[in-house]
Amino acid sequence: MGELEIPDLADLGLPGALAGAGALGIYWTLGPSIKAVGNSFGQWTEYRMNNLLRIGEKVSARRELQSDLDDGSPRAVHPRLAAALIENSSWVDDDLHQEYFAGLIVGEKNESDDGLFYSRVVSELTASQVRLHFLIYRAYEGSFATIQAPRFNGGDAALRQLTVRASKSSFTGALQLRSFDSPSWAAAVHGLVRAGLVTEIAPISAGSDTIVAVPSLLGAIIYHRALSYTTEGIDAIRSDRAQLERIDGHSYAPFPDGVAGLADVVIGAV
Repeated sequence: MGELEIPDLADLGLPGALAGAGALGIYWTLGPSIKAVGNSFGQWTEYRMNNLLRIGEKVSARRELQSDLDDGSPRAVHPRLAAALIENSSWVDDDLHQEYFAGLIVGEKNESDDGLFYSRVVSELTASQVRLHFLIYRAYEGSFATIQAPRFNGGDAALRQLTVRASKSSFTGALQLRSFDSPSWAAAVHGLVRAGLVTEIAPISAGSDTIVAVPSLLGAIIYHRALSYTTEGIDAIRSDRAQLERIDGHSYAPFPDGVAGLADVVIGAV
């Protein structure tokens, strides 16, 4: 796949000429749409530009993984969506949160503005909420081996059969919290419930050391997009990733490998 010549986008309000893998990643996915947005970015700070370029680097990395699935041409993303992705992602400096934005950017393959909904959901999350969401849905990897029937789009009964259980210490350790009483835990839990990314998350009973998290279809969709799964079915996130690697035309982002997961997960109805 040939490299693209990146134009000088300074006339759009971006400071200086973009260069490197980050710039290529942004232009490859949003280039034509950036031109349509016009000079609407104002005076950017170095902080925002660095964040955008870091996300662009992540986009480039995913582009290389999926290089056999497209012709390498820049994406004709809807200008409204392109503007929102650039504006919102440039304020994010958390590495995992940036990976979520990279997934949203890479996942847009048409000129519809439907992706704006998912962009807004991710934009409104805090770093702790992103990490908790990631921990819950990462727990499903390989779960087809033990629980095959329920689907994320199968309604409330199916979702409850996919309940994630783990100890309080497992959650706090993975979230790097000092204790379960941390304000970050409360903000993460209430934020995910309010955003509809989980149906429920709470101790299994009063005084219990076990936390249960009931997933939602929207939560699974966001995770599927964040990890750039090319398998269309949302339940692909329950597949064994090594098995997916052996199937032509299926890929996903490798970034979970560097992020701690829940240590004692059990999946199933309570």
